[in-house]
Amino acid sequence: MKFLYFLLILLCSNSYSQTTILDKYPPTQHFYQKGELNFIKSLQKAAKDYGVKPCDNKSDFYKLTLIVYPDKTVKFVKDSDSIGVGKSKCAYEFAKETFKYLKDWNPVIIEGKAYAALVNYDIYPADVLSYKITDDLSFDIKNAEYPGGHKRFVKDVERIIQTTMSKYRINLNYETVHLSFTISKEGYMKNIKFSQNIPFRTIEDLLLDFKKLSKWKPGTRNGVSIESNFNMPMTFQY
Repeated sequence: MKFLYFLLILLCSNSYSQTTILDKYPPTQHFYQKGELNFIKSLQKAAKDYGVKPCDNKSDFYKLTLIVYPDKTVKFVKDSDSIGVGKSKCAYEFAKETFKYLKDWNPVIIEGKAYAALVNYDIYPADVLSYKITDDLSFDIKNAEYPGGHKRFVKDVERIIQTTMSKYRINLNYETVHLSFTISKEGYMKNIKFSQNIPFRTIEDLLLDFKKLSKWKPGTRNGVSIESNFNMPMTFQY
């Protein structure tokens, strides 16, 4: 941690050379006034007002690192990974051009005193401009949906597991199987994991069958697709 502080201080201007820089914000504080949705709304307005265009590639993003100072000014911290910056150059330019017009930054406040703090945020220009934000800055989150609903998905999963277990003559009577997975922004299952109740030799067959399941309707956050994580315990009775 001391090395990180030292590195950040070197990146700052001389006027901030003696500033203590916290490595993150407290959970109850946000780096922008009124929170994340107001931050995104300000980015949208800056992009619209000053003609800043999104990237042609919707998945292009830039892993932004900046410092918010006690006087509410900010400073970009350069990415030392030049290859990573190159792959996200469009997103980097989007962030650089829009951030210059943002004014409502919040330093960290501890016991009435303002401190500089580090901010890490992934900027997806396509998502930023797609967010639907109401005047009251409320979050609108919709869960991922399987065609036919949750009951249909459980039924399809049980059929797949039971068929595979029967093929290998494995009895799961009154056994509980834990299934965890992620639904991608595109609606596909990934990161599929099973509890230890599933013998290793059957997992490959199960994964092949899971890939044949219907595509999900991905979850959304204020109109923008997001990844959704699921954890499902299932008890089998024959």
